[in-house]
Amino acid sequence: MAVGFLAASLSTARLLARFGRRVLTAGALIQASGLVAVIAELASSWPHPGALWMAPGMLVLGIGQGLIMSPLFGVVLSEVPPRKAGAGSGVLATTQQSSLALGVATFGSLYLTLASPGGLGPDRATAVILGALVLNALGVAVMSRGLPGQRRLP
Repeated sequence: MAVGFLAASLSTARLLARFGRRVLTAGALIQASGLVAVIAELASSWPHPGALWMAPGMLVLGIGQGLIMSPLFGVVLSEVPPRKAGAGSGVLATTQQSSLALGVATFGSLYLTLASPGGLGPDRATAVILGALVLNALGVAVMSRGLPGQRRLP
């Protein structure tokens, strides 16, 4: 996953210059496909999933995330006037960190609730959480179409 993220991150400057905000849309769709691959592997190998067998899905997942996270600030802030860039990037960074913390807490709590005795069990709880992440990635793909960035970024 880290290798995919790094490779995609290194290519985003060229991709953004050519495709603009569509890079984020493609990244979200690639991320969703990586998640689906991980779900499929977990479903076929549970209760003993192998890291090596999940590596292709994780690589694709990392590529998708690299295409989203690396250019996000530039695309979102491309329409902010230069004199407000500091405030805009501060608000974006705070929103990003708060959202990450809220997401971990929400999905972690949901997993623990679903995986508990009398719940769905760890395998189905994992599938539910990963399925929710697929829906989230598809939502990002749809919403990214409304981001600024039709013009080429500096």
